[in-house]
Amino acid sequence: MKVLLIFPKHTHSRKHFDLEKGMFITPLSLVTLAGCTPPEFEVKIIDEYVDIINYEEKVDLVGITACSWQAKRVYEIAGEYKKRGIPVIMGGIHASMVPEEAKQFVDSVVIGEAEEIWPEILRDFQKGKLQEYYVIKERPNLQKLIIPRWDLLRLKNYGALTIQTTRGCPYSCEFCSVQKFNGNKYRRKPIEHIVEEFKYLTKFLDNKQVFIVDDNITVDRNFAKELFKAITPFKTKWFCQSPGKIADDDEILNLMKEAGCTYMGIGFESLSKENIISMNKVHINKVEEYEKYIKKIHNAGIAVYGFFMIGNDFDTEESIMEIPEFIEKNNIVFSTILPPIPFPGTALFDRLKKENRLEVDNFGLMEYKENISEPVLIKPKNISAKKLKEIQLQILKKLNNLDSLFSRLIKAWARGVLTNHGVGYFLKTKFRLFLLLVSNFSNSPVRKFLWKCILSKYNQKFSSITLSLNSYFSVFEKQ
Repeated sequence: MKVLLIFPKHTHSRKHFDLEKGMFITPLSLVTLAGCTPPEFEVKIIDEYVDIINYEEKVDLVGITACSWQAKRVYEIAGEYKKRGIPVIMGGIHASMVPEEAKQFVDSVVIGEAEEIWPEILRDFQKGKLQEYYVIKERPNLQKLIIPRWDLLRLKNYGALTIQTTRGCPYSCEFCSVQKFNGNKYRRKPIEHIVEEFKYLTKFLDNKQVFIVDDNITVDRNFAKELFKAITPFKTKWFCQSPGKIADDDEILNLMKEAGCTYMGIGFESLSKENIISMNKVHINKVEEYEKYIKKIHNAGIAVYGFFMIGNDFDTEESIMEIPEFIEKNNIVFSTILPPIPFPGTALFDRLKKENRLEVDNFGLMEYKENISEPVLIKPKNISAKKLKEIQLQILKKLNNLDSLFSRLIKAWARGVLTNHGVGYFLKTKFRLFLLLVSNFSNSPVRKFLWKCILSKYNQKFSSITLSLNSYFSVFEKQ
């Protein structure tokens, strides 16, 4: 029997993802499921970011995983296979949060982390007894070694490969559904198993980086330090996510750098203490400490990728415009600037629904109400959705301007930050960097000519790439 596993495209703003290959991050969930698939099943993976679905290909069963921003595309795909009489199973965080909605479009819904129950699902299908719902009652045991099937992806099309070392989060930020999906207990893989995964993964890297996808890699600092020591011998470049307050621990920063960490994604979210309190994130975000954290992380040789939400309850147009100033002042080279996204399953979704402040009737189906200003999915308190969208685009334009961007890049490079990463997304050769350095410090007409003739197309593309990565990281990891 042949099983097809599909990772669908983002439907809501799909144009931002029509970029050159090599920009994308491998979908870890599908290669993990493939690694759990019994040998009697043939498995194929389609990642819509780099592959095209051939609906006429002969398959027996289709499995699709999705976050909320991919849900509508899942339902489109499921409809195509339904026409052909091929059963579809849907799993992932969106289906787990709204299983009844998902069941309208697919044959079976998996609720929760699926790897341990996946072989049972396949055998039920084999017997003709596929259930409508599979509810995971106990979270998977991370003590079991599962080697993802990296061989099933065309890895040359990706900019980074993924690995996970822990699951669960003890924090309950209002906008995040990680705790509801993965639980509030912090679960760890055995260090020796992570080493085995790293060892296998390095066979496929080909100078690519690794994204350690843990929502918060440093919750257990002792575990994190042991992990960083264990992966140091691989000499692999990697990036991760962590609260900025980890900068208080000099030892862990040094270990991260020695282990190959190139940059750290940090959810600053807001420069307003009131917003941080309303998000229930005050326990890990100290606004008054942001600049100190950034400086210490940069001094350790690690770049900062900043995540910010605009349009929160205590935001005004003036306060939002402080964010790009903060980013430039603190030399944050790359950042995400997005309005709050009310994912199903989050406390934010529940609160805004009660307050009648959701701009969509159904997130997954994306049935927009009148006058919705895409992609603002909420009704902000102190600013219109339309104005918020204008401000977002204004900030992105300001930060992605070549003068601003390369001023930050050059400063980062001078400190030894981003020597092996970041710039590669934008620059393909050292020659282009040379031209940019020359043009950046020259006031002659040559500067404008070079930027216009050689790099203008990259300025436009980089805006799309940045928005693409912003959407990917924010939506993926905050769910």
